[in-house]
Amino acid sequence: MALFVLMVKLNELVTIILIRRTTMNKQEFINYISDKNNCTKTEAEKIINTFTDAVMSSVGEGKEILLIGFGQFCITKVPAKTGRNPQTGKSLQISAHNRVRFKVGQKLKDSCNK
Repeated sequence: MALFVLMVKLNELVTIILIRRTTMNKQEFINYISDKNNCTKTEAEKIINTFTDAVMSSVGEGKEILLIGFGQFCITKVPAKTGRNPQTGKSLQISAHNRVRFKVGQKLKDSCNK
């Protein structure tokens, strides 16, 4: 009896988790764009690929992208630092590198807080 109740509770939990899932993968995003804009899925995929390729190449060249209301893609420099290997405890040098950062625009922020 207790095992059955536990299984029911687990099934309810899984159902709740599946209902609350809000992350879209690429294919779901393609479907969303094609449905909202009355275009084919192939056209929607081209739009997504064009945008992501342009962002990656521009940011890779060191350019910042500002889309007013949506946000800004920019690069921040991370200085070199000393880290520690958690398995061995040995110190190691982590080299300086660039980090991509996205600053959220006001319209995007507002759309998430309706």
